[in-house]
Amino acid sequence: MDGRQVKIVATAKEKEEIFKAQAFPSQTMVDGEVSFPGSVADVSAREVREALFTQSVKKTPGVDDIGFRALRLLWRWAEHRVVSFAQGCIRMGYRPCTWKTAKGILLRKQGKPTYTAAKAYRIISLLSCLGKVVERAIATWVTSFCERDDVFHRGQFGCRRSRGTSDAMAQLVAKVERAWGAKRNALALLLDVKGAFDSIHKTHLLRRMTQVGIAGNIVRWVASFLSNRRATLVIDGRTGETRAIQAGLPQRSPVSPVLFILSISALFQWLEDTHPTLQAISFVDDIGLVIECDGLEEGTTRLQGTARDTMQWGSDNKVEFEVSKTEVMLFSRRRKVLQAATSVVVRIGEQSFAIKQEATKWFGSWVDSKLSSRQTLRIGWRAPKEIYTG
Repeated sequence: MDGRQVKIVATAKEKEEIFKAQAFPSQTMVDGEVSFPGSVADVSAREVREALFTQSVKKTPGVDDIGFRALRLLWRWAEHRVVSFAQGCIRMGYRPCTWKTAKGILLRKQGKPTYTAAKAYRIISLLSCLGKVVERAIATWVTSFCERDDVFHRGQFGCRRSRGTSDAMAQLVAKVERAWGAKRNALALLLDVKGAFDSIHKTHLLRRMTQVGIAGNIVRWVASFLSNRRATLVIDGRTGETRAIQAGLPQRSPVSPVLFILSISALFQWLEDTHPTLQAISFVDDIGLVIECDGLEEGTTRLQGTARDTMQWGSDNKVEFEVSKTEVMLFSRRRKVLQAATSVVVRIGEQSFAIKQEATKWFGSWVDSKLSSRQTLRIGWRAPKEIYTG
């Protein structure tokens, strides 16, 4: 049975249908054409080499069965051909059709009480290793461009050099302590992007890339990368049919993480411009929206407005949030405020959320209303590489 409704399946074809829908969810089409800029960007032979040799030879190859160990041998014999081929794909903005087929391997998730439900399994997508060399080179180029031109929001962490979970937590601690220093409280809305990579629509991503000034051939390559994708699933040792898929960004691709954070980066600056004292802090698809307030009534009203605007941005940009997993945290040193919070409810759409009274795990650390957990205190003593005052 799948995780949404009880449906008993037994044949390989029935299992394939369920796992394909789970691993590669379909998207609604977004109307509109995207005009590609005329600018062209190149990558050097050194960047192609780094894209190949920084990837582990232990990675399992895709449907072509050509692994990184074989590609390193090929590099020794025909380095110039590998470089020319990779550079040609990037310059033309083209991804060969043979690299667009993913092989999906079914694996059991650990610790599940039963394996009769589809949600107890995960699909590992295996992609062409030679294709990953070009993807890594593209990822490096896009990251360098976005960092140089400040395209990413300063509160975005993960998928960026020297911006890990501890740095994200340090920003949260700094924000809360600034509020306390001004004799105010802090309220945080913690939410996730539903489906993460699967949620990204090609048209919106391409428009975002064009908007921030990314070179035309790079935009064209991403359009090719996300077009005419196909997948085959291996279930119970049987390889199924190769079928067309349309499901956001490919999992396990070196370029998917940076394209994801680029796609959602516009949300955070817009929210901070719209809502005074709001600070957006995110780690890939985990988002924290923190506001300062004097009283709970004021803070609740403003947090609900922030949530409403976030959901509207998501609707406009075809990004869905996992509202059911949303949490609301209050940070305060005032006992009366903490006691009053037990009866406060934050409404997001048709759902209501009580302010969490116990500690919650966020960015890999336990956080409570007084920032008193040992893990949080250790992070608070560490100076993050950049503290901003959003």
